[in-house]
Amino acid sequence: RETIVAPEMSAFHEVPLEYHLRVTELDNSGPGECQEFEMAGDRHEVVGLTPGRKYKVEVRQRSREAAWGQWSSRTHVYTLDPVVVTMARIGEDNVTPCWARAASRVAPMPELVVSNACVTQYQLAVEELDAQGLPVGGTEKRFRLNHYFEANLSMFDVMGLRPNTIYGVQVRAQTGGEHWGLWSQATRVATMRQMEVTVELINEHNLSVSWARDKPHWLRDAAEGEGLPCPADPEEICVGDYRLQNVQLLVEGIEPGDDFKSLQTFAAETSATTVF
Repeated sequence: RETIVAPEMSAFHEVPLEYHLRVTELDNSGPGECQEFEMAGDRHEVVGLTPGRKYKVEVRQRSREAAWGQWSSRTHVYTLDPVVVTMARIGEDNVTPCWARAASRVAPMPELVVSNACVTQYQLAVEELDAQGLPVGGTEKRFRLNHYFEANLSMFDVMGLRPNTIYGVQVRAQTGGEHWGLWSQATRVATMRQMEVTVELINEHNLSVSWARDKPHWLRDAAEGEGLPCPADPEEICVGDYRLQNVQLLVEGIEPGDDFKSLQTFAAETSATTVF
């Protein structure tokens, strides 16, 4: 009686399957940067991609004879558009940033895979910058805010800022309850300068005052700010509306027993008055 011995299969099964993943950025001019990965598993997280871009994804498998097979059919994916920050209001000691994803630059296509991941929360970061509009190094104490918001909120009043100061504002979004996206491009904003009051004449029973609020020197003629710090790319800094609508002037006594108080409202074109 003949005995048939089955071949050993252990060596056959010890040969791991290998995959070759290729991700290529696509734009209007043709293929761009390409990333390639070789791995044993059938899942891989590709990082370092650019928001709001289209990519071509292909994969092939190495056979047990160590030969690569054919590339898979191409899959085109579109990364989520970046979060963009704009300013709804800019005051002397406050700003109100708004955030949303940028409008998609790609037309819907049946073969294009897009993300349907829902935003679960946002993170807002506000940092005081130096006079050049750059981050401050060292241990110098500056205003910093780091705050989280529910997905249904898209604006926030940031209070307690310093007048005539530049701040950097960024937002990032979390999707699927665990994946944090990239920080938005920093939006720089300059808080408004305070009103300046000048007492021009003081008499026994009255005084003449004037008021104004000038724009920062880097928004005026460059010659006026010669020798003063000027932020880099000042045209990219958000500034408030320096056009006045109405002005209120408050004059009150500060000595004990002096209960004098005068509160007047003036039209925007008025810039001086006499208080009796």
